[in-house]
Amino acid sequence: MQITRDKFFLVVSLLILFGGWNAVRAGGREVAVLRTFDVNGSDSFTSLWVVEDGPFLWIRANRPDRRWLAALRQNPEVELSRDGVAQWYRALVFDKPSARPFVNARFREKYGLAETWREWTAKTETVPVRLAERPRR
Repeated sequence: MQITRDKFFLVVSLLILFGGWNAVRAGGREVAVLRTFDVNGSDSFTSLWVVEDGPFLWIRANRPDRRWLAALRQNPEVELSRDGVAQWYRALVFDKPSARPFVNARFREKYGLAETWREWTAKTETVPVRLAERPRR
């Protein structure tokens, strides 16, 4: 059986796709749920990765146009649930190119190949957000 060029590229493409899927699956060590509130008090939820750095937690928007990020900019008081435990935080957006390498390195340490795959396939820069624990008033 002779392998044509089209069949070869199809097989290679499927292997790359399969590898990417396994990278994402293997990297799903922790997925947290972020609850944000808009100016009217309406809440919304999103699932995302989270990393610890001393007293702070870091999350990221994979694109700057995410609705939860816009709500967070308007109202930085958020709730983050990890392993079913909800905690209140004050969010601070670090939308600076100098912050991205530091934060991305923390995500790479925790999520490994899944983060590497995300970086390789991403078309936009992430927006890092630092969370500082804050009691609910």
